[in-house]
Amino acid sequence: MLFENDLVCVRVGYPGVTAVVPKELEGSNCASVMIIRCGDFNSRWLCYILNSWVGRQQINKVQYGAAQKQFNISDAVNFMFPLPSDYDQEKITFFLDHETAKIDTLIDKQQQLIKLLKEKRQAVISHAVTKGLNPNVPMKDSGVEWLGEVPEYWVVTRAKFLFDLITSGSRGWAEFYADEGALFFRIANLTRDTIEPKLESIQYVNPPTGAEGGRAEIRNDDLLISITADLGSVCVTNNEIEGGFVSQHVSLCRPNNKVAASRWLGYFVLSDCAKEQLLGSGYGGTKIQLSLEDIRELCIALPSGDEQAQIANFIDVELSKFTKIMEKANAQIGLLQERRAALISAAVTGKIDVRGWQVEQRPSPQPLSQR
Repeated sequence: MLFENDLVCVRVGYPGVTAVVPKELEGSNCASVMIIRCGDFNSRWLCYILNSWVGRQQINKVQYGAAQKQFNISDAVNFMFPLPSDYDQEKITFFLDHETAKIDTLIDKQQQLIKLLKEKRQAVISHAVTKGLNPNVPMKDSGVEWLGEVPEYWVVTRAKFLFDLITSGSRGWAEFYADEGALFFRIANLTRDTIEPKLESIQYVNPPTGAEGGRAEIRNDDLLISITADLGSVCVTNNEIEGGFVSQHVSLCRPNNKVAASRWLGYFVLSDCAKEQLLGSGYGGTKIQLSLEDIRELCIALPSGDEQAQIANFIDVELSKFTKIMEKANAQIGLLQERRAALISAAVTGKIDVRGWQVEQRPSPQPLSQR
């Protein structure tokens, strides 16, 4: 059972991450963590030093496990730390509480900016693929709840009329996993953040000649759509993944000659209106997986071939702008996190003397009559 001001230290997964138990969690139970009851020590000071490089270095030395890192409680009792006086512990904690709070506020602002940019990015995609790029074009009711109004000369159709092939990978291909061979495209290679393939986690397969599943071999400009997990995540294939195979959790969709720009269709699948259709929320329930028939019956607002390319190019350009701003925000977060870690380590090891530190007092604004 937890008590207020206990420390909980993660043992498995992210070993060493430590937090102070607030009053609201007193009486709770927990698992896979080490509970530290601090006694005479300042619990917040001890939390800071465990999270500092001093604690991290010692945890890194004793942790074990390949897939999932962990460490034993018996190792923790031998950790060594510089021990200041009770007074110094209090001053260090006071200083770090104040200074890290300022850094955390700046980090939170950058994270909020990224969140807003993602929402804006999604809005740009959804508007472009359903309303087009000309704000003055006459509109018509699409007759589909999720689409709303679309340009009057666009054709509302079903996805099955835009694809020559809609299939998915075969079961049991895990037995063909290999260190090299053809790319095996899985759910992990899809994201709702982009229509580019996500290739941080690569798996290869070496299937025997004639193995069932050859129909699911990837060609350039195919659409790959998740049919489990994060439904409707999509990518438009390119030369990097051409010749690979899709897993049973991914639908391979091959556009026909009515689709002049596969990227336009990929962006449509990524839009809010397509997501609403695929989730089936309009019918009162949320699906946990899609059938190939769900993909075939997706309602799509079809512009001309030239417009498809224009819309895809427009979205590409706009999304690149958002990406650059988010990269800068993420870089700023990284720098702030490094600053936070360095500040904690310097304070708990005595590299900086905070005994005489006080909160900076900002002068109160003077009334206009006194200026």
